[in-house]
Amino acid sequence: MNFVDSCHWFQDWSIKWKKHLAMSLKKEVITFGDTVYKQGEEADTMYFITNGECKVHVDPSEHQVQFHKMISTFDSISSSENCNSLKPMDIGKSQPSARRHSFKSHQAVNLCYLGPNQVLSDVEFALNMGRYYTTCTSAKETSVMSLRKTHFERLFRRKNPNTIRQMAQASELQLARRISQKSIKHSVPLLKVIIHGLYDQFCDGKYKAKVTFENHLSALERSLFPNSPVPRDKYPLRKSSTSSNPT
Repeated sequence: MNFVDSCHWFQDWSIKWKKHLAMSLKKEVITFGDTVYKQGEEADTMYFITNGECKVHVDPSEHQVQFHKMISTFDSISSSENCNSLKPMDIGKSQPSARRHSFKSHQAVNLCYLGPNQVLSDVEFALNMGRYYTTCTSAKETSVMSLRKTHFERLFRRKNPNTIRQMAQASELQLARRISQKSIKHSVPLLKVIIHGLYDQFCDGKYKAKVTFENHLSALERSLFPNSPVPRDKYPLRKSSTSSNPT
């Protein structure tokens, strides 16, 4: 209950739903080096970090198979809007060469390190992606509050949908910060697909009628100012052990 009362996401919730949420959360301690969840697994749990640090990394070569429907929808929209920033991206287009160079195609890309007051798998839940699109491991002993998806659907989507919208907007900013690094933008094109999904699902219809996704993305990139209330990734990316990964 102390966590629920202090977390900014739940400030506007009624006491009744705060109590329901507190009863639904489970405190867990994750040992250094342990995996919180793996890319491709069923996204059935959301995690709120209360202490410690987690490393988030991704294998982009698997996204074409794991999120084929989501990528195909994006490609269709890209073609119909004929917009440069929405052109179908080369996710998985290197599959033939990937088979010949499987080691290179399966190198992990480090996205970020997350710490206290940040959320894991919020995007997967907001967009009903079904699977985790990243892998998360504990960079040191980490405490989290975990929430099963059944409770999320009941307490967030049905009873407090505005919180999902707020979390989606925060996720957009965080993802925009990450793809502002060219190495990540080109290495993990699914991130742009996800930002478009958040824009399409959570932006007001009147706003979308006036602001194209291309302009919306540019506005996000311009809004990365120091005083933003959206939590930043805990640390800048550390240098990867492989030359093809971002720093």
